[in-house]
Amino acid sequence: MRVDAERLLDLLPDMVVMADADGVLGYVNAAVERTLGWKPHEIIGRSVFEFVHPDEQAEAVDTVATQIERADDTTERRQAELIRRDGTFCKVELHTSFASGDGTLLVVLRDLAERTEIQRQAHRNEEQLRALTENVPDALGRFDCEGQLVFATRRFKEVVDAHDDVLALWAGHATEALTRGELGEVEHTLSETGEWIAARFVPERGMDGEVTHVLVIASDVTLRKQNEMRLVREATHDPLTGLVNRHRFRELAERSLRRAAGNDEHDHDGHAHDGHRGADGMDALHPVALVFIDLDDFKGVNDRHGHIAGDAVLATVGRRLADLVRPQDVVARYGGDEFLMLCDGLTDEAAAVVAQRIAVALAAPMELANGQVLSISASVGVAASVADHGQFEALLEAADAAMYRSKASPASPASPDRRP
Repeated sequence: MRVDAERLLDLLPDMVVMADADGVLGYVNAAVERTLGWKPHEIIGRSVFEFVHPDEQAEAVDTVATQIERADDTTERRQAELIRRDGTFCKVELHTSFASGDGTLLVVLRDLAERTEIQRQAHRNEEQLRALTENVPDALGRFDCEGQLVFATRRFKEVVDAHDDVLALWAGHATEALTRGELGEVEHTLSETGEWIAARFVPERGMDGEVTHVLVIASDVTLRKQNEMRLVREATHDPLTGLVNRHRFRELAERSLRRAAGNDEHDHDGHAHDGHRGADGMDALHPVALVFIDLDDFKGVNDRHGHIAGDAVLATVGRRLADLVRPQDVVARYGGDEFLMLCDGLTDEAAAVVAQRIAVALAAPMELANGQVLSISASVGVAASVADHGQFEALLEAADAAMYRSKASPASPASPDRRP
């Protein structure tokens, strides 16, 4: 099959021209007309240097003369501006080669306008990406397959510089995402400030499908976490006293009763409980005491001093009760002027002492914001259970009954009602 060389040259996107040793054009391909607008018959027979920008003609002549003088086929590469037919100029890259055998000067010219525009667009894209990454509130970073940080935005650097342990934490999760090839997510706090951070670890794959980098996107979610915790607190705590509410207290009490009965290997939050084990390896049962506190004649406080004063009294009672208990105990406002206290591991004698301490603490005078001083009393009932198998209602009923006995006989100390 014969190949027409000129037809092939006309298909090239680059301009191809041939000239003699004096630079007189003898051939141009079709790209010359497409790029410069000159038809072949308009330029063939003219000097190639006529089409070079006047400011560059002398240099172009010297370059070609030097190449001819060397009498080798080395390709020279340089840039120049050529005159279009409409009088404008086109910047090109020239590749010139002199064939010493027949004295032909071969020149390949590549229009740089497209390349320049591509470079300009790439620069614009790079600047836009830089502006975006540097001004988004998220911290962006990239780790390579060696676990090395290879890119970081200003926000990323600020977080890492301010918190010593964060870089190692993120690098560890990035390595895990790299190894597993799966998206990873983690939420954690910044120890110095208490801010909440949600970090995503996104694997980036190469052409072969292998993970080459991991992109880290870390967002400040403090406000969301605070709102979540506020909603949880509102759902589980009494707004006036800050104590847990009756619903949450019941959950905690039933969990404690199951644990006391040896039926709860882990508590509701997934933590192993700290009950002691007996010689047979089973959890030694420990008593659970439920204390029922009812304020005496609280309605009279509201009637005589108003509901604002009544609310202040309830808040003060809540604080005093919270100050009496151990960290593992729970105090709740059960409703109205009724309070409950859950104490794990109390003997009957210890429970009776707690009841006495409650009565004494609540009887102390209370000074209100308006300067009024009030004194109240409370009736306290205690019910204890060793293994009630989660029967909270039975324990509550027993504590309530003990409280009413105390109210009927205020002079006698409260004695626990033991539930088998």
